[in-house]
Amino acid sequence: MSIDRSRLARESRVFASYLTGQEPSGYVVEQYIQAHHCGVLGPGTTRFERVLVTVAGYHRLLTRMADAYARFFDPRSALRNKLVLLLALLETSAPSYRWVDDVPSGSRAGTLASVLGHGIIGTICLVLGLILFTPIRLLASTKKSSRT
Repeated sequence: MSIDRSRLARESRVFASYLTGQEPSGYVVEQYIQAHHCGVLGPGTTRFERVLVTVAGYHRLLTRMADAYARFFDPRSALRNKLVLLLALLETSAPSYRWVDDVPSGSRAGTLASVLGHGIIGTICLVLGLILFTPIRLLASTKKSSRT
């Protein structure tokens, strides 16, 4: 299996930034690449999955939109699997485990405001994901069915 190491390294950095707000260690990046090399993960089985992963790999905002979209419309997608794998790598590696496992301190009101803010941002990203990815999904399925 041919893998593009530089694309996967960039992808792991963007996804880690989305998940933790931090740059992953070299170890995490290498393990992410190795998981692809061993065939644990691939680029996706459908044209749309490949597009979703590619778009998500450019910027953490696009990752957030793609993840929100995939969560509701393609929960077993390659993107979601890649994010779960990377989160597991981050959670079990130093120093990133601190960023994953850290419990923010503060008042109940502050926690409630934070949860509400994350909910609003998540909803906005879902709407933007719908606007961006629904036409792409329709085009990808049209191209597939026109070949058969």
